[in-house]
Amino acid sequence: MNSEEKKFFQNLCEICVSDYQVLNSSDLVSALISQVSRLKGIDVPFIRGILYVQIKNRRRNYAHSFNIYKGQVIDAAIYGHALLNKNFQELFPLYVVGNEPEHIEYSVISEVYLDAQFKFNEDFLRNIIYKIDNYRATNIKRFNEIEDSRKKNLFYYK
Repeated sequence: MNSEEKKFFQNLCEICVSDYQVLNSSDLVSALISQVSRLKGIDVPFIRGILYVQIKNRRRNYAHSFNIYKGQVIDAAIYGHALLNKNFQELFPLYVVGNEPEHIEYSVISEVYLDAQFKFNEDFLRNIIYKIDNYRATNIKRFNEIEDSRKKNLFYYK
């Protein structure tokens, strides 16, 4: 992944995390990333898999959806696990683009093809691309369940 592609995915993930609910939304966020990327002419498959997190001397696993681009993980919904696991929320980053932290590992189970994905309105997807192209980096901080629930829900953008 070159620096221009990485910046595109970082901006996309930041928009997802700052504007939309991430708690229990990994499927929707992954579908959004896949469909926005497809509209830009980039193939970024939506993947169902397992997220492994090393916590002290134990390895916990979570069913999780994410995206893959050129063998690197793009995950804008990982922070949803921090909201559910407050005792070790500092182990979950806000999002992952490229190299994941050492204590986190992803395992692929299957790809979710476009026919089986939640489909977003093309105007909505184009609006996201416009936001990415004109995005100015903001300082996104960690948030809690209440703040997340005040964000837009992706189910409304069909």
